[in-house]
Amino acid sequence: MKVYYAKDPMYTVMPIVEPNRDTFPQDDFVALDVQVPADMTLDRIFEYLNSAQNPLKTAESQRWLAQQDLSHTSMSVGDIVQDDHGRLMMCTGRVWKPVQWE
Repeated sequence: MKVYYAKDPMYTVMPIVEPNRDTFPQDDFVALDVQVPADMTLDRIFEYLNSAQNPLKTAESQRWLAQQDLSHTSMSVGDIVQDDHGRLMMCTGRVWKPVQWE
């Protein structure tokens, strides 16, 4: 699994737009080097990346996130999870929506 964080969390626009390559270009996201067990559900990944166990909370990870112009450590609305089959799903706050970048 891969996790992509949005450079600018999208709390205000998520309810009104559909996630696709035009509304959310791939360049607006950063792929994270974070290990997420393949058997975790999307909701469980969200919980994990918002918990005390979040591997991005280390000082080294914080420096790297800042270098990537990322302003958040925990998974937020607008962030994306890519499963082992290549499917991209965006967190919208209420549900996960598929994203088409191709």
